[in-house]
Amino acid sequence: MFEWSPRGNLIAAAGNKVTVSDQAGETLKTIAFKGEPLELCVASCKDDGKGHSAAAKKQDDSFSLITSKKVLYIMQGSSSSAAGAAPLELSFLESYGPLAHHLWFGDGFVMVGFKSGQVVVVSSLSKEISEEVHCHRPLELLTDMAYCAALSRVAVGGGSSVKLIDVGAEYGEVAGEGVELPPGHSVEKVGWGQEGQILTVSSPNGLLACYLAALPTVFSAHGTKVANLTSIGEVTVMDTATRSSTAVAVDCEPALCSLGPAHLAVGMNNQVLFYSHGAQAPVGLVSRRSYLGGGGITALFPQPAGPRLVLADSRLQVGLYSPLNDEFQLLPGFEGTLQQLLWDVEDPNVFVAANSSSELWAYLFTQQSVSGPKLELLCKTVLLKGHTPVVLAGGRLSMRMKSGAIDGWMLESHKPLYEQGSGKQLAKRLAAAMKLNRLQEARAAAAALGTADGWRQLGTAAMQLLDVELAVAAFRQVGDASMVMNLASLQGVEDRNLLAGSLLVLMERDYNQAQELLLRSSRPLAALEMRRDLKHWPQALSLAQQLAPGSIAALSKEHAAMLEMVGEHAEARSHYQQALESVAASGSDAQLQQSCLAGVTRTTLHLGDLRAGRQLAMQANSSSLWKECGLILEQMQQMPEAAEMYERAGMVEKAASIHIASKNFTAAQPLMAQVNSTKLQLQYAKAKESEGRWADAAAAYEAAGDLDAVVRLCLEKLNDTGRACTLTRKSRSASAAAAVARHCLAAGDVALSVEFLLLAGQLDQAFDLAAAKGAMDVFAQLVADNATAVEEVVRIAQYYSQRGEPEKAADMWAKAGQHEQAVELYVQVCSQSSLTKAIAVVEDSRNPQLAPAVLDALAACEGLAGHVRDALRFRLNLAAGQLGDAAKDTLELAQFEQSEGNYKLAHSKLYSTLQQLRGLGAAVPLELRNALALLHSYVLVKSLVGLGDHLGAARMLVRVAGSISSYVLVKSLVGLGDHLGAARMLVRVAGSISRFPKHVVPILTSTVIECQRAGLKKTAFEYASMLMRPEYRSQVSDKYRKKIELMVRKPDRGEEPQERLASCPFCQLPGPEGELQCISCQNTIPFDIATGNRMTLQDWCECPGCHLPCSSQAFLAILSADGRCPMCNEAVSMQETPTPVLLSNAGEKRFRVLSSPVNSL
Repeated sequence: MFEWSPRGNLIAAAGNKVTVSDQAGETLKTIAFKGEPLELCVASCKDDGKGHSAAAKKQDDSFSLITSKKVLYIMQGSSSSAAGAAPLELSFLESYGPLAHHLWFGDGFVMVGFKSGQVVVVSSLSKEISEEVHCHRPLELLTDMAYCAALSRVAVGGGSSVKLIDVGAEYGEVAGEGVELPPGHSVEKVGWGQEGQILTVSSPNGLLACYLAALPTVFSAHGTKVANLTSIGEVTVMDTATRSSTAVAVDCEPALCSLGPAHLAVGMNNQVLFYSHGAQAPVGLVSRRSYLGGGGITALFPQPAGPRLVLADSRLQVGLYSPLNDEFQLLPGFEGTLQQLLWDVEDPNVFVAANSSSELWAYLFTQQSVSGPKLELLCKTVLLKGHTPVVLAGGRLSMRMKSGAIDGWMLESHKPLYEQGSGKQLAKRLAAAMKLNRLQEARAAAAALGTADGWRQLGTAAMQLLDVELAVAAFRQVGDASMVMNLASLQGVEDRNLLAGSLLVLMERDYNQAQELLLRSSRPLAALEMRRDLKHWPQALSLAQQLAPGSIAALSKEHAAMLEMVGEHAEARSHYQQALESVAASGSDAQLQQSCLAGVTRTTLHLGDLRAGRQLAMQANSSSLWKECGLILEQMQQMPEAAEMYERAGMVEKAASIHIASKNFTAAQPLMAQVNSTKLQLQYAKAKESEGRWADAAAAYEAAGDLDAVVRLCLEKLNDTGRACTLTRKSRSASAAAAVARHCLAAGDVALSVEFLLLAGQLDQAFDLAAAKGAMDVFAQLVADNATAVEEVVRIAQYYSQRGEPEKAADMWAKAGQHEQAVELYVQVCSQSSLTKAIAVVEDSRNPQLAPAVLDALAACEGLAGHVRDALRFRLNLAAGQLGDAAKDTLELAQFEQSEGNYKLAHSKLYSTLQQLRGLGAAVPLELRNALALLHSYVLVKSLVGLGDHLGAARMLVRVAGSISSYVLVKSLVGLGDHLGAARMLVRVAGSISRFPKHVVPILTSTVIECQRAGLKKTAFEYASMLMRPEYRSQVSDKYRKKIELMVRKPDRGEEPQERLASCPFCQLPGPEGELQCISCQNTIPFDIATGNRMTLQDWCECPGCHLPCSSQAFLAILSADGRCPMCNEAVSMQETPTPVLLSNAGEKRFRVLSSPVNSL
């Protein structure tokens, strides 16, 4: 007996030996065995992990042998194995009986059959070979065995029976599928037909029986219905949705079938039979057709509801064919012979293809995308043995098993669509939906996921499929405003090529493909715009030649600018010149021409042609170009030319820096006046100093802010001490001050030397010098101005004390804050100036205890005029807080000035004291108030006369004799024409005429005249009679003498108009308005500074300057005439006038000033 090994060697068994020979007859190996050989098989041993590859294992000379000694021998290895290698020996239980047959199956498994009907399975793996994998006794007698790899079954025969054993997933007898021979026959041999469909059994008496062991895999599907061959002459049509079925008897053994909506086609050889399967007509044969055979296409699978189909040809090419455009696309990744193809009944663009090796590929066809129609591989898998796909619906594959049952299985590409979860699972669902072009499902997944990355992926996928609306919605979710705006501009574009090309640009994908699409669109100019926006200048120029010749100049200029940027200056100049030629030909864009000329100039300089480049730059007359040329020349180390360009561009400092760095100071000199850089000025100054140009160097140092250097040059070289002193005082530099001090000391100017020693911080040296040279007054003045030099001030005070100069020493003690020492020394001197300084010290120190010593000194000081003494005593009393005494002093001063005829000065002193007392919160003495009121009455006379109030003026004049203030007020009243008011003020003054010794006659004369004008005849007669006394008559003016004499000779004693009544602000009882003391409550009533009369609560205001009471109407009238307050004489704007405020509280009142326009009063 013999067998051929996979290597092509002959394995022969005879006697007790087995020999292995090659094809040339050379014996490669001889192995001895025990017993006679019964059966020899080529072995397919299991891989034991020793490193042999699968190809080497298949090509070795392994074999197995059973002998009469009930032993199974397994020889593993090739012809190259060691000649002395021993085979494996397997012995079995004696109870199994003698060996009959053995065979190899699967991955290195051996099935051994015994004559007793026992079947044992062992593994050839070295570590498993001693164990039985399976043991079974299907028969009482075993005569033969056969293995079918296609079905993974072993047929064992013996007696009149044949049993089938499944050696696939599990070992066991297949129930109900055994074979029984007719009576009188027994099994001798069994064998399998091709693919295991036929099982053949022979008997010793000549019987040869063929049994159908497995139906051929013939099926077809349409929609949810499946047509499946269930027997040799019957096809069953089953609806997988309703699980209903219909049996169709056929008149042939079908090799193929195809199912339609209402018909079933079965074919064998060149005949096809068409049957109705009961959907629209009774089950039965409809027609029979014969087809002529031919080469080329070997399989064809049309799309159920579409124009496309998948076909395979004799060259083993499998692809998708579209008869609409005659386009054929190979299935990517597909290998082998196309065995079966299913279209997805729910998604017409998805299909699966299977080959004869049970490998399955899933594909997706996309009709519309930015890249055009495309076919993509979704996934690849291997089908389980015995599983045949029959229906594909929504990615779920229904498969027929060997038993005829239908099983379901989901494609890997579709699984995430049906899995629930969040997070990563949602991301997988989103990716799967986008891969399958299910954009609405993807949108729902992106919304559930809620991440910016998910929305961005969806937007990109929508752009891939030309779904602009969904892309806009997706990118709006992530806030990408730029992308949303760009996509929104594409909404409504119907040209598919234009849309696809534009989307490719937005996605930054294949620009070449985008260009092709845009050129095929209705707007090919978009391709040029794309290249221009992307700065692809060579491609843009190529497109412009055909699409827009007018844009060549601008594109050439841009291309040249890019080349210039990367340093390709020669080519850049060429493009600039081409652009210039294009512009010159069109003669349109002057700005573009200027830019091109600038580019030619720059590239010419870069290429080293400085002369031509300079000439072009001069012709251009552009500051920006000159600046660029200067930078280029500076980089080329052409410094003079660079400086020239910078200077022309207005970059003076840059040009000057180049000249200074090149030591070309002559060229730099005219530029330095415009240079603000400190560093450049310093460099220039040092250069000028080294040349001996002292004045130029000093000017440069000053411009640089180095005043110490300027001072040094002024002292040492320029002999300009005054300038050095001025600059040192300005800079406050200690080093410069020390140098100036030395210079001034050498020149004999002690005062300046002391000053600058102090400025240099050398106090001791300055003091010693001042003491030695008698310049202590200068030193003292300089030190006293420094608030922090207290110790030096004390030292100066001590110096003056030692020198016997007490007033100067007191000045220093006062500066040092030593008030007691200062007052003591001032009192010792006892002069007007020293006492004035002493009072100032008391004021500054706010120490009333120092006042008595000064007051004593004032009393004892001889040579002081009385009014001077009074003025000093008044200041001292104020400083010491003796306000009553200060008021008395004021009254004495006012009386003195009044006696001298200085009524305004007296009025001013009284008013100033009044304000000071009010500012200190002290009560104003009644005498002072009355004196001011009476004198003020005279001031008002002119104002009242000017206002036409002669009666008031007369009454003021009558009052003059009793008050100083009334006299001052008279003039204001006369100026206002208020003659009545002026008269009454003068009457008030005349009542105290003795207080006006210098102007008795003028005052009485004015009183008579104003009383006459105001109708106060009786009063006018009284004062006219007084004037006619001998001591006054000669002094009366000739202008009025006769009139007054006539008035006395012929008196008119008619009744005078009654004086108006005004209520008292304290008790509210009326009284004459000119009376300032209430006859009822005896309170002194505040007087009106505008009229001189008493104030009333109904019209109470204040002057914005002095805050004294006044009536608003009268005050406004005075302001309109004079513009000044009659009391404080300050200018008052009409916009500052107060608004009347009604007050009801009794007592002395303070009134708020409410600013308002005049017309609101």
